[in-house]
Amino acid sequence: MWETAVSTHLFTSVPFLVNGVVYLSSDLGYLYALRASDGKTLWRFQASSQFVGQPVLANGHLYVGTGPTLDVLDVTSGTLLRAYPLFNPDKVSSDDRFAWSIPVVTETTIFVRAGVGFCFDSPLCGDPWVGYLYALDVATGKVIWRYQAPKENVGFWASTPVLGP
Repeated sequence: MWETAVSTHLFTSVPFLVNGVVYLSSDLGYLYALRASDGKTLWRFQASSQFVGQPVLANGHLYVGTGPTLDVLDVTSGTLLRAYPLFNPDKVSSDDRFAWSIPVVTETTIFVRAGVGFCFDSPLCGDPWVGYLYALDVATGKVIWRYQAPKENVGFWASTPVLGP
């Protein structure tokens, strides 16, 4: 058994294990890769925002929502390879809060739900939140389409999309 301290305020994401590495994000803007056998930190990525979603490994990269962007990281080093802005940077405030689903990545498309809002008391404030479901080109990050959830659908922005057959 091992124990490793990570920088967090209140919570971390659900850790996931792939090829002997545990990945998890924290609410202080970090994404960690820990060696599963002993808990050693292999790398730590500092996001541009404290709001980091649950990462997923696909096509040899990690995909994770961080603040207003969907980031693509090198799985072995944690180096940022690409950042796809999904929210207009001219309309995003440093006070905004972001919520991300786990991205679903195919060979050609990334599907991800994301929400942004201004809310101090609870991430479930409702009306101040706006949620979207995005389909992005996996190679370029270009938005193929975007669906805006109805305002009364609180929680839409953080639920993970599911692809059918």
